[in-house]
Formats: sequence, structure tokens, C-alpha cells
Amino acid sequence: KEVAALIQGFDSPTISAILDGEAHTLSYSNGTIDVTDELIIVQRSEVEGVKVINEGSLTVGFDTTITEELLAEGLMRDLIRAIQNLRKESGFEVTDRITITYDGDGRVEEVFNSFEQSIKDETLADSIEKKALKNDALELQGSLVHLELKKA
Repeated sequence: KEVAALIQGFDSPTISAILDGEAHTLSYSNGTIDVTDELIIVQRSEVEGVKVINEGSLTVGFDTTITEELLAEGLMRDLIRAIQNLRKESGFEVTDRITITYDGDGRVEEVFNSFEQSIKDETLADSIEKKALKNDALELQGSLVHLELKKA
């Protein structure tokens, strides 16, 4: 039990060295033991919210936790896509400058405020304004958004 507990405390570089064929000398109350890859079983378990890919001795972990910042950026990209589709449906030329008027909940307003310059750059918008609109709404990530575009 003592040796097992000490082995469980090995750090990643030590485990990697053992798996690469190196012996690691471990001191415990009855003496020492050389720990090799033949004496241990390495079990990998994924941490919640982390996706791990393993190939040979290379292991890469990706944090799959969706943060508020990622949700906001995703909504921004959805808004840009919706605006670009509306530009196309409205018959605007690719180079036409536009003004964007929108109506939406607090989350939509926060995204327009936080990413205003990115949205303008991507959509060739000269201005973005929030105003009550009664046209058909789009649902983006659970938020209703009304959009109106005009040539600048």
C-alpha cells in the first residue's frame, strides 16, 4: 500500500520516463524498488470538461467548457452571419456600406456593444443603432433579434 501510494504521487514527467522504458528508483520504509513500465499499470481518465487526445507519447487536452465569453463570441458570429445573409437577400452589392438597426434583449445589446467594431468591419457597416423594430425576428442562441439594414 505504501509503494502504491507513492506511485500514485508520481508527476507526469516521471510517469512518461517510466513508460519510455526508464526505471525510477523509489525509496519506501522497507528499502528501495526500481519501478518500471512492467510493474505499473497506467490508467488515464479524462477530467470533466477536458477532451484528451492521445497519440503515442503525445497527449493533448482541450478545455471544452463553454464560458460566457465564448457564448458571446458565438452570438457575435451568428449576428454577423445573419447580417450578411440579410445583405444578400436585400440585393446589396458586396461593397455597399450599410447602417444596421437592431432590436433584441440585453444579451444581444451587450454583444453589439462589446463587438461593435468587429461587426462593423465584417459587415461594412458605418453605424449600428438600437431601436424598437417590429419586423420578423430571428432566433439566435435563444435570443430574438430584429435586424434592419439600409445603404449608408
